[in-house]
Amino acid sequence: MELQGGESKVVSAATISPTEKQGILLIREEGKAARDLYLSLYIQHNLSIFPSIADSEQRHMDSVKVLIDKFGLQDPVQETRGAFTNQSLKILYDNLLLSGKMSPEYALKAGANFEELSILDLQKEIALTNNQDVISVYDGLLAGSQKHLRSYINALKDLGIGYSPQRLSQEEFEYAMK
Repeated sequence: MELQGGESKVVSAATISPTEKQGILLIREEGKAARDLYLSLYIQHNLSIFPSIADSEQRHMDSVKVLIDKFGLQDPVQETRGAFTNQSLKILYDNLLLSGKMSPEYALKAGANFEELSILDLQKEIALTNNQDVISVYDGLLAGSQKHLRSYINALKDLGIGYSPQRLSQEEFEYAMK
């Protein structure tokens, strides 16, 4: 495509469906919800696991931002901690934060619960797309969420506390723990 003055503009032929678009926006904002939750729980309990995983969530968000830019989507992420476009994520964030503030045990369980949700959402979104760029990003995020879940479960074990999956089936949970 040629613009005035002989400049050229590259037009991306890549397109995504409305379902894929919704998925990308959800996964981007879900990463923010996780990051914000973990930073808030760190302030509350000063457990070193939280800033480490929050940093990883920021990298997840950055990966999804590449997709948002590639497909020309409007980024739903707001800078304010705890502010979300998606009201379901806002409610989830508020509920897990409230629960997590009760004790370090509940904070770690809130983190594990959120990672279970992330695993399920990523699996669902992977099944809804054939776009290899999107699948590649989601596969990386899925591996990260499984690692985060293992980290939270191990932190609970270190405290002598067991954990039963809240969202994943026992089989899915055991797979994620490998």
